[in-house]
Amino acid sequence: MSALRTALATAAGLAALTIAAPAASAQVPQLSSSELVSAFESYIPPSSSLPSSFGEAEVLLSTEQHHIGDRSYRVALPDGFDPTRAYPVIMSFGGWGETAENHAAYAQLHNAVGDDAIVVYGQGVDNAWGGATYAQTSREDDVAYIHRVLDDLDERYSIDREQVFASGLSNGGGMAAGLACQNPGTVAGIVAVAGAYYNPTVTDCAKGQVPTLLIHADDDPVVAYEGGVRHDADYQSVDAVLHTFGERNGCDMTAVTEQDDAVMNSTVRTPADCDVPASVVEVHNGGHTWFQAPSATALAVEFFRSL
Repeated sequence: MSALRTALATAAGLAALTIAAPAASAQVPQLSSSELVSAFESYIPPSSSLPSSFGEAEVLLSTEQHHIGDRSYRVALPDGFDPTRAYPVIMSFGGWGETAENHAAYAQLHNAVGDDAIVVYGQGVDNAWGGATYAQTSREDDVAYIHRVLDDLDERYSIDREQVFASGLSNGGGMAAGLACQNPGTVAGIVAVAGAYYNPTVTDCAKGQVPTLLIHADDDPVVAYEGGVRHDADYQSVDAVLHTFGERNGCDMTAVTEQDDAVMNSTVRTPADCDVPASVVEVHNGGHTWFQAPSATALAVEFFRSL
């Protein structure tokens, strides 16, 4: 619970500052210093469906594209990159129809982490990730792709394979959860934002514990919090996914506490006695997006830093 409290406290401070109108050219600063919280005032992540032209231009300047076979990814190196240091890695995946550049433009994780980690934005085949009926790849195909990306990073740079984290939006959030489900030894923590948890994504999970944070709106019009059917496929409720990961993480799923946070306009659900964290942040009236309040970027970065 301390990991999530740290993340929520940071996000709460940032949300209180994002009431002012955003400057068009704002970038996300590091989140580790209280002095930089005020600088975050001008940053408001755009809707995932309408990434800003500035954001994509900045992404092209601050990231590099690498190819591995017939697939690719974009990578942003930390500030003051030290080739002798083994860096943690944050991998993030966009929603259906989004390129790696689209996702990077609104997530801005590479600006949020400062010199703490290498950030990778994955590129799905036909802008989709396995587990959904519209995807051209299977969950297994995309997990194999992620391993190839990590191998390529290891050859080009120096990475800490014990400190690989994953996040994503919608279909990409399902990909992050699917990676933790199928190959838990690959990731040290995941954050899924408005995740699409189609049944193939988070079923038949391998044994293993992965710190997990799910962020989802109670009124999501695309992927309902309560689960449902989309693209002729069943998808699971957020609480069902929490139950799956909570049990794997050694939590007591008969004792789930709820904490309302008026500042963050959300309710946090956390099971008791977890070996490693598993929580849900239910955003009230937040829609289907990479959230601004609470800031999904701040929550993800601070959650990963706390692990």
